[in-house]
Amino acid sequence: ALPSTAVAGADQTLCNVTTATLAATPLTSGTGAWTVVSGPGTIDAGQANNPNATVSNLSATTPTVFRWTTSNGVCATTNDDVTINVDALPTTAVAGADQTLCNVTVATLAATPVTSGMGTWTVVSGPGTVDAGQANNPNATVSNLSATTPTVFRWTTSNGVCATTNDDVTINVDAL
Repeated sequence: ALPSTAVAGADQTLCNVTTATLAATPLTSGTGAWTVVSGPGTIDAGQANNPNATVSNLSATTPTVFRWTTSNGVCATTNDDVTINVDALPTTAVAGADQTLCNVTVATLAATPVTSGMGTWTVVSGPGTVDAGQANNPNATVSNLSATTPTVFRWTTSNGVCATTNDDVTINVDAL
């Protein structure tokens, strides 16, 4: 009989893991086998014919493509690929020290640069604004500061499906 059509399951994007479980559709005819098409991942010992195989050695730097192939005797095989992507944890957000300035409307923020993921500045409260094109700059220029109301800026780090981290910095402006 013709083997069941290979359905490897949906691509997966995971956070900071080295192992995962594949999710091929179980077969009603023939046998299935997993192979690695590309990437550093491996199929755990004894799991090659398991539709829900456990895979290891996944990496946040290189996706792994696994192929589910179905066969039955001399009949033509079918196959389908699934890609496992792993996102690294984002750099922990560190917005820098609070600042108290004298009689200014513009300042420079000083977050720790992001080495994994992306950082983004937003305004939590107050009249200040992040200058255009500066939202992802750890040393962003901010404007519209006021001596009557402090502005709280938030530095948020994120990377794909991983949880975000954030830290706040307050800019106070003293009037002359």
